[in-house]
Formats: sequence, C-alpha cells, structure tokens
Amino acid sequence: MLIGTAVTNSHLARAKVLAQSVKLHHPEAKFVVSLVERALDPDIPEFPCFDEVVLAKDTWSGNFDQLIFKYDTWEACCFAKAPLLDYVMNKYKDEDQVLFLDSDMEVLAPLYDLDHRFKQSSVILTPQHIYRGSEYDDFKYGVFNAGFVGVSRNEEGLSFIKWWLKRLERHAYFGDNDTLFAEQKWLNLVPSFFDHTEIIRHPGYNVAGWNFGERKITRSDSGQYLSNGEPLYILHHHSISELEKQIEDESFRGEHPVLSELIQSYAAKLDRVGRRNTGLIPWSYRFFTSGEMILRESRLVYRNNLYLEQKYPNPFLLSNAFFANYPHEEHDDDEAALRTAPRKRRPVRRAKRKARRSKKRISKQRLRKVKRPVKKSRSHAPHKPVNNFLTKPTLFIPQQQRVRQAHPQILIRLNLNLSLRLALNIQINGRARRSRTVKLAAKGGFQ
Repeated sequence: MLIGTAVTNSHLARAKVLAQSVKLHHPEAKFVVSLVERALDPDIPEFPCFDEVVLAKDTWSGNFDQLIFKYDTWEACCFAKAPLLDYVMNKYKDEDQVLFLDSDMEVLAPLYDLDHRFKQSSVILTPQHIYRGSEYDDFKYGVFNAGFVGVSRNEEGLSFIKWWLKRLERHAYFGDNDTLFAEQKWLNLVPSFFDHTEIIRHPGYNVAGWNFGERKITRSDSGQYLSNGEPLYILHHHSISELEKQIEDESFRGEHPVLSELIQSYAAKLDRVGRRNTGLIPWSYRFFTSGEMILRESRLVYRNNLYLEQKYPNPFLLSNAFFANYPHEEHDDDEAALRTAPRKRRPVRRAKRKARRSKKRISKQRLRKVKRPVKKSRSHAPHKPVNNFLTKPTLFIPQQQRVRQAHPQILIRLNLNLSLRLALNIQINGRARRSRTVKLAAKGGFQ
C-alpha cells in the first residue's frame, strides 16, 4: 500500500506525525509527501518516515505558476491531491493500492480492513456522516470527505484520477453561496460516474469534529480504541487549535474523556516534531516576485478573467496595484480588439459574389410576391350557410308555393305588370321587419 499527503511548510509537522502513525502499523507501506512550495528544504527529506518528498509543481505538467496564483494556501493543497495520485500511479507501477490522507489525520490501528475493499472496488470514499440528522452540512460541505480517498489500479480508478484532476485544475476553490467547497463537492458525483465505488460506512474511519456527536470513542480492556464499539482506524484532527480549546472545557472532557486524551496526545506529538517552528513559515506562493504579499482580491481578478491568463502566463511578475486598477485603457483596447476582431474569410471571386447576390435578390422578390396580401371584395366573402332565405340580400324563388309554406305570415305586394321585381313587407311575430327588394324568378304570379 502507498499512502500520500499534500502540505505546505507550515503544516509539515502534521505530515510527520501522520507518517509516524502509518509506519507504526504498516512499516512496509510507502509514504509520499507533495510539498506545495517553490523550493524544497534540504532538511525535509531527511525525516526517516518520508519515503519521498516531491514538489507539487513536479506532479503536474502544466503552467503551475499560472494555476496556483488563482488559489490560496488551503485551496492549493486541495488541488494538489489529484496530481499526487496521478504522480504515484505513474511512478510506482508495482503499487496497486493508493490511499490519500489529509496531513492532520492519525492512524490508530492497522488498516488490514482496507485490503478486501481495494480488491473489490475502484474508488473508496468515506461520508461525512453515517447517520441521519446532519443533512444540511452535507449539502453545504459535500457528502464525502476528501481527506480520505482510496484508488485501485484499474481502468475505473485511473479514469477517476484523470476526471478529478481535470476538474480541480480550474475549480478547486471555495465558491460563493455554497456552490463549491474546493475539491470536496466533486466527490458527490463519483458514485454515479464510476463503477465499483466503495462507500465506507464503518464508524471507525474519518472520525472528526463534525461527527463527534454520532461517534462514541471508548477504549477496550486491551487498550484498543473503539468508535461505537468498532475499531477506531483513523482520527481526523481537523482544526487542531480549536480542538485544543475544546478539551480545556470540563463539559467536553466529561462527555468525551477518551477523545480528549487522543487530542491531547496528538498535540504533544506535533510539538515534538517542531510545530512551533514550522507553523510560522510563510507560504512561498503568497508573494509576488517583488516580495509584495498577494491580496485575495488580486487572485480573484486573475481567476475570473481568461484574457489575463492568456496575456500574463506568470502573474507573479505583476502587482496588487495592477489588479486593483484593472481594467486599464490599453488592456481594454486589446481585449476589445480581441473580441471584435473580424474572422478571416476565404477569398471569393467576383462572379460568384454577383451570382449569390442575384440569387438573394430573386428569392426576396419571390418572397414578396408570396407574402403580398390579396384584397378580398365583398362579393368574394363567403356566406355562412343559413337555412333562412330572408338573411340573404338577393333571393331567387322559382315557385310561389315555397314562400307560402315557409312563411305563411309574410305579406307580399305584387306588381303584376313587373313580374321580375316586387316589394316584400315582412312581419314576423307581430314586429315589422325591413322591406327588401327581391328578384323573383317565377313564371307566374302569386295568388
């Protein structure tokens, strides 16, 4: 098994305590450290529990200065996880089981339980909570904790590393409104995207401050640490300074006596490996080349502007004043020219252009002819089919009997001399209607 972690110089003491706990239970395991710094201190590789210490920029093949400028210290260490997994998979070909652990973790028992899990899975994850009641925290911070990620050497495992690395190259930051939580929320998609993902619901893995309420830490008669009656494998000392303040509270120590002893013991181990000295070392990527400390606002301007990334591949050569006054006039002109630059077109012959224009002109004329509205006269207007012939202005009555049968109450005045014209005085239901002149095509008069 190969175990790795990613740290800066300020957290190097935590990586040393983790390496000591790993070698205590697994002396045969390899321990690799990814150091997110510009240079490697010659004294660091001398620590006996470190099998290899590699700079984070050597685990990734891209422009590291351009990428790391967009992240702060915590975000940079979150990004370094995926490149480290990819690095050890390519270098240590004989290792089929790779486990990443956060530097502030401590191994308290042999991890033989992971052997069969690695064999039957491609990716191993641990949830933040294994019991109901803290769903809101999982929505905010992610379902799985990125401090524990196991990968097997198979097609799905290697595919997961490539996929995670590609996402973290640009989206390993803490987003606003709980959108992103560095590298952690991407793990929510892993069970859906990759087959044979193992989710460890054992209470002895990744015990941390956010799940102390659901894990009861005790100690057996033989001295073994237990979590809810099961072996306690890994304890996550996240925010150790806050935990040290908690164990000073008598109520916390009364509720978690064994856990308080473990936290106090871990703090003493950090002090023995030089926490007080390394904790004051500033991050080398926190400063411009001139020595000026980089403000977070400058990082945000660079991260949210792809044009700046293309024009300034090494932002460490700039300054806070440059980003504070951005955009400048000359940069505005360059960016506007870049956006509005005409696309290169192929040269077209004059004859072809004329042919195209004539075709367009003809097609437009045709469209105009088709779209031209047709004026409809009153004579063309269709009449609704109505049985009552009195609704029509002109009626042709071939026989007088039809008029009698249909409307017996109609009074008709006939001028026998004018056989083709007559005036009808219509009276229906006692009400006088308008008189109409009707052309009567009849052979004889009405009786």
